[in-house]
Amino acid sequence: MDPGRVKSVSALFSNMHIFLLPSEYNGQPSITLGSEKSHYLTHVLRLKPGNSFKGQDRRGNLYSLKIVSVSRQSLVLECKEKEEHRNKNLPEITLYQCICKGKKMDRIIRQATEIGVTSIIPVISEYTIPRMDKKNARNKIDRWRRIVMEAVQQSASSVVTEITSPVSLADLEKTVDGNRINLFFHQIPLETRSLHEYLSGYPSSISLVIGPEGGLSERETELLHEKGFSPVFLRTNILRAETAAVYGLGTVQTILMEREFWEKT
Repeated sequence: MDPGRVKSVSALFSNMHIFLLPSEYNGQPSITLGSEKSHYLTHVLRLKPGNSFKGQDRRGNLYSLKIVSVSRQSLVLECKEKEEHRNKNLPEITLYQCICKGKKMDRIIRQATEIGVTSIIPVISEYTIPRMDKKNARNKIDRWRRIVMEAVQQSASSVVTEITSPVSLADLEKTVDGNRINLFFHQIPLETRSLHEYLSGYPSSISLVIGPEGGLSERETELLHEKGFSPVFLRTNILRAETAAVYGLGTVQTILMEREFWEKT
């Protein structure tokens, strides 16, 4: 391949730093992709047989992928494993995000995926403004899952974030695992313990609840206490819901990633 062609392929991948392999892929030396993904690679990214690029399976394992052949309705990829799942030592993070209006929820889902949360569970709370019927909810979930896939590929996240159907705040006991640290961010100081203190015990998994535009009601904070969630007060300015989600998740992940360094001091 000539240098100009290499540069061209590299430029095309500015919007896809890693290709997410289908969920059914399980480490085979090759895989045949259907028409949708074939069209994306050959028509959107304009890749051709012989082109190589990075790929990732749903467990976070990395692969060197090469297009072997292309037909009208399919494409064959050669898959060579490069390394195992990255960031295996980091706890799993589940975001319980109270549903926000319009594009705000889309942005939260995209950015939470880029940060690398394990799963996002949309929550219907007292101050949730969008009201969803079954059809509306199905359409939103489909869109949110597309956003997740795009964000994983663009960010090259080692975690393929899962997004579930919405739950009510009252139903959290059906989905929360008692063996994890459960926290909720609140706009007033309800507890003296710091985020560092909560995260210093090497948790295997973490659940975070973040409210919608109107925040969490007094009854909801009581309900979360009853369900084993502890409040966290972020000592910063008043944040919008979408800012609070990114700020909170980024803070948690930074503490977890740098824990071995700050524990030595």
